[in-house]
Amino acid sequence: MGIFGMDMESMTRLGSRITGLAEQFGTAKKKLDEIVQGLVTSDYTSDDAKALADAIKSYEPLLIAIQNKLNDYGNFATGSSNLTAATNEEIKSSIADNLRNS
Repeated sequence: MGIFGMDMESMTRLGSRITGLAEQFGTAKKKLDEIVQGLVTSDYTSDDAKALADAIKSYEPLLIAIQNKLNDYGNFATGSSNLTAATNEEIKSSIADNLRNS
């Protein structure tokens, strides 16, 4: 636990887990895109199914934004953890230096 009361390893693991989930989300979205595209281009798909596929495709910008936000949050958690850990080490080192020099 760092001097800021945070467990840096847990926060790093959380950040990595979130970015991993963002990647899984992107993979699932890609599969959905392929299925929807198949519905749109198939000669055997009913007009209702094609309309549903178009409706699903209309959500694509939102789904991309969600994936990006998840990834950003994971990177933020990991980066914050790394920065806080480095700051903890600098503070400890500075305190140790001041104690040695006093």
